[in-house]
Amino acid sequence: MIEEDLLNLLLEIDDNFSPPLSKLTALQDYAVKLYKNAQLILALDKNKIKGICAFYDNDLENKHAFLSLLFVNQPYQNLGIASKMMISMIDVLKSEKFKLISLKVSEQNLNAIAFYKKNGFRIMQSNGNALLMTKTL
Repeated sequence: MIEEDLLNLLLEIDDNFSPPLSKLTALQDYAVKLYKNAQLILALDKNKIKGICAFYDNDLENKHAFLSLLFVNQPYQNLGIASKMMISMIDVLKSEKFKLISLKVSEQNLNAIAFYKKNGFRIMQSNGNALLMTKTL
């Protein structure tokens, strides 16, 4: 996947988030940041992206990772794709001896919060708009 493909994907999925990603960050900048700094796990159906998991594993001193993006396109939701990407991410992080992973999620995104809780994440903090959730690896 090249940087331009990543930007196009972010533009395509922008409105699926509440609030839209573009309300939180400049998508061009976010695509560059993900491309240069994040690990990407893609779920593919031929050449079509079914889902994406993007996480940062660059805090080598504290062994603390951050899940930046987990998304599955609508026709592929509820098929276990997000769970498989989550397992793949955790396998990578455990192989790198990471101890903790964090994420931020909108308090409005009840489905995502339930999914993360089901996968062992705990709510650590709320700022009224977003939750900080963590999972010990």
